[in-house]
Amino acid sequence: AKAVQMFREVAEQGYVSAQYNLGLCYENGYGVEMDKEQAMEWYRLAAEQGDEKALLKMGSCLDLGDVVEPDHEQSIEYYLKAAELGNAYAQAALGVCYENGRGVKVDYLQAEKWYRKAAEQGNEVGQSGLGVLYKYGHGVEQDYDKAVEWFRKAVAQDYAHAQYYLGVCYKNGHGVEQDEKKAIELYLKSAEQSYPQALCTLGVCYAKGDGVEQDFDKTVSYLLKAVGQGSGEAMNYLAAFYEYGVGVKKDIKKALESYQMAVDMGYGPAAEKVKELEGAYSGGGFFSKIKRLFSR
Repeated sequence: AKAVQMFREVAEQGYVSAQYNLGLCYENGYGVEMDKEQAMEWYRLAAEQGDEKALLKMGSCLDLGDVVEPDHEQSIEYYLKAAELGNAYAQAALGVCYENGRGVKVDYLQAEKWYRKAAEQGNEVGQSGLGVLYKYGHGVEQDYDKAVEWFRKAVAQDYAHAQYYLGVCYKNGHGVEQDEKKAIELYLKSAEQSYPQALCTLGVCYAKGDGVEQDFDKTVSYLLKAVGQGSGEAMNYLAAFYEYGVGVKKDIKKALESYQMAVDMGYGPAAEKVKELEGAYSGGGFFSKIKRLFSR
């Protein structure tokens, strides 16, 4: 409490480091009742004076919308100022935004620029992001070897995103010798950190018996965990299980509800299934549908 009072007195005199530290106190409840709006106000004051860490905080608050309504365009402005000051996390965040079109138009060249700047500072988000660009040939010439190289750098920092994508490389033999066992190991490490794509992929692996012994209990468990992390794709798989009675009792009502939830979670392909089931349901072609479902 004394530290907070000291920070406040100095912050009110315009000292930028005190403003930033007071923001941290309010954000985390250090010596004061947690108040994220107050935290954001102190970060804003520090950011106006060009504080690198405060600029990053403001960009993150506006990007993620955990304090106020998201404003991705304004978040870009804060990220850019911090990135130009050399902040690796802001550089990586800009890479994410340009890769995914968040607050800006998709621009893989800009994504590569900012990911690389972050990656060269040892930032795991930048390293893994650069790996993805090399894997798919977005903004750079496709190069699986370079993709693996960057993924490995991020995996060395225990970054879940990179663990998952390096697993995909081992699964498909991209830039490495194909090794399904190694792929599963990496998926599991990523899933332990609740990375949704890893959780969903493991669910599918257990459903197909792909690299693991088939186990529908584990399938459902992993898919539910993925749904809990916001994966609409995982919800879509669960809906399909209810529709076709795979590992669970066939239940068209639950299937329809689950497909609609997948749509609400942003998984567009489920919309066609919602239309289909809302119309007239036809149960024909069971095995061919299941085969298509898991032929990905």
